[in-house]
Amino acid sequence: MSRAVATSLLAASLVLATPATAGVASQLYDACLFPAVASAAGQGGTYFRTDLTLVNPYVYHPVEIQAWLLKNDQDNSAAVPVALTLEPGETIVVRDVVKSMFNFTGGASLWLSSTGGLAFGCNARTYTGTGSTYGFSGNGHYWVNVSGSEIFTSGLRNGNGYRTNLGLMSTSPIPITVEVSVYDSGSMLGSRSVTLPPFGRTQFAVSEIAPAFDNAYAIWYGVTESEEAAWIPFATVIDNASGDSVYIDDVYDRAFSTYEATFDLSGEWRGSAAWSGGSRNVTALLSQSGPRLEGGLYDSDSGVFLTYLTGHEHRGEVYTWGTGEVLDCLADTVEVGGTVHPSGNTLSLTMDGTGCFSTVAALSLQRQAGASKAPAGIRPLASPRSKVSPPTPRAAPARP
Repeated sequence: MSRAVATSLLAASLVLATPATAGVASQLYDACLFPAVASAAGQGGTYFRTDLTLVNPYVYHPVEIQAWLLKNDQDNSAAVPVALTLEPGETIVVRDVVKSMFNFTGGASLWLSSTGGLAFGCNARTYTGTGSTYGFSGNGHYWVNVSGSEIFTSGLRNGNGYRTNLGLMSTSPIPITVEVSVYDSGSMLGSRSVTLPPFGRTQFAVSEIAPAFDNAYAIWYGVTESEEAAWIPFATVIDNASGDSVYIDDVYDRAFSTYEATFDLSGEWRGSAAWSGGSRNVTALLSQSGPRLEGGLYDSDSGVFLTYLTGHEHRGEVYTWGTGEVLDCLADTVEVGGTVHPSGNTLSLTMDGTGCFSTVAALSLQRQAGASKAPAGIRPLASPRSKVSPPTPRAAPARP
C-alpha cells in the first residue's frame, strides 16, 4: 500500500461514481460511505474507535482510493482527502482510522471513492473495549437519498438501560434540510428539522427531541427540493451497562406507506400519447400493491419498450417516474402523472422529462376488459434511491 495526502478539494462532481442500481453494499463498487465512524470517548468509561478494511479485488490492476472525513456541524467542502493505493490482490486494515489517518478525535462520517472508477471492497468495525471488544460492523453504503425521499430507521430504544443517537450525513454541495420525527405505536413523540451545510454531518441524542420509550422508529423526510440534495440518516442504539452498540441502516419506504390507494390500476391499458409534433399508440402494463404503482410503457405498434415507471396512486392522483429503455434514451428521465377517472377505467396523464421525453405529451389510456391484473413478466424494480452519484432529477412528491 502506498499513501499520500492529496490536495484536491472535496467536489461531488469529481469523486462520486457513475449511476447504478441502488441497494446495500453487497457487491463491489467504486464508492463507499460510512455515516458513523469514531475515535471518541463515550459514557461509562467507553472509548469507541473504528477499524477500516479495504480490499483490491483485481488480479492485474492497482486501485487508487481517496478518503474524506466529514466532521460534525461544519461545512466540509474544503476537507482534504487522504490518498491510498492498493496493489492487485492487496487487503489492508487501518486501525482507529479516524485518529490514525486523519489525526482527529470525535465522531464523523467517512467517504471513500476510487479515482479511476475501479471497484474495491470496504468494511468498517466500530467498537469499544480493550482485551475483549464489542461493537458493530458494516460494508458501508453506496446509495444516497434524494429530495422528497421518506426514510425509516426502526428499533430505537431510549430508556430501561438503553440510549439512542440519531445522525445525518450529507453528500450534497449545497445546504440541505431534512425533517426527522420519532414515533411509537402511532403517536409522534417528537420531531426536529435538521439543516446541514455542504457535505455536513451531525449527531444528537434522541432524548433531545423525545421522552423515554421502550421501542420507537424515526421517519426522515428530505425537505430541500433540489437535484443536488443527497443524504443518509442513521441511528446507533447503545446498551448503557456494557457499552455494546448497534448500527441501524436507513430503509427506503418503497411501499409509499403514507399514501392512500383508492383504485387498483393493475392490468393492461391502451391509448395514445399526443404532443405538438404528432402522436403514437401506447400500451401500459401496470401492477399496483397498495399505493405503490409500477410497470412498463410500450409503443403499441412496434412493441418497443419505452420506459419502466415506478411511483404511487394517492386518492385518484398518479405520480410515477422512470428512465428511457431504448438505447438512444438510456440516460433520459421521464415523469408521468395525472388523474384516474372516478370509474377507475380511464387515465388522463401528462408525460414530460429530458432528452427523448423533453416534449410534453398528453396520455389518454383505457383499461382493457378482462385484464384486471398485470400480465406475468412485469419485472420488479429496485429501490429508486440514487446510489452515490448526483441524484436523478425529479420533482419531490407532495406529502398527503
